[in-house]
Amino acid sequence: MVQNLLESDKASGIAGVYMPNMLEKKYPSAGHSLGWQFLFPSNEPSKDPRSNVIRRHIYIQLQSSYM
Repeated sequence: MVQNLLESDKASGIAGVYMPNMLEKKYPSAGHSLGWQFLFPSNEPSKDPRSNVIRRHIYIQLQSSYM
């Protein structure tokens, strides 16, 4: 599933995952490599608030603990 999303994103021109600090400059293609992809990617790409670049983020479902 993750590899299919990655290939689809590459074909659509969607940026790879966010690479922290200087990793983006040191390894410019790492954001599009399978090893750096999230295990649970979001269903839809969205705008990265740090860079305003459209990319896929990690899927996090917040659960409330009501009793």
